[in-house]
Amino acid sequence: VHAVPADESSSRRCFSQRGRFFVRSQESQGKPEFAIAFIKGFYESEGSYGISKGYPSIEISNTDLHLLLFVKDLFSSLGYDINLNGPHTTGYFKPLYRLRKCGGWVPEFISLIKPCIKAQPNVTGGKSDVNADHNR
Repeated sequence: VHAVPADESSSRRCFSQRGRFFVRSQESQGKPEFAIAFIKGFYESEGSYGISKGYPSIEISNTDLHLLLFVKDLFSSLGYDINLNGPHTTGYFKPLYRLRKCGGWVPEFISLIKPCIKAQPNVTGGKSDVNADHNR
């Protein structure tokens, strides 16, 4: 997955964000390492890992719905079904969308992407907090 100027989009599967197209190129088709690398980077910057109601849980939040739809599609290409929730409004901020999965394949997924920063669930004060990274 890579970004190219809008005039180079051709007929490849893509979405635009701020004048750029993110494209799933022919070279990345059938190569899960591209999807894994993209999701890992996006998860490390926008996601959190915690325990929710006793189950491991991941959440990735962003205000760009199209970007999260693209990431959801990448999860699906790896065989992982993840829920998209939103919009959530918080008053002065743009609507927020969330990709979220609780239980199931979460530990397997964390092992697959091998995150550098968010490899352990956030647990605060004896209670888990899946939103700890977003509340800082």
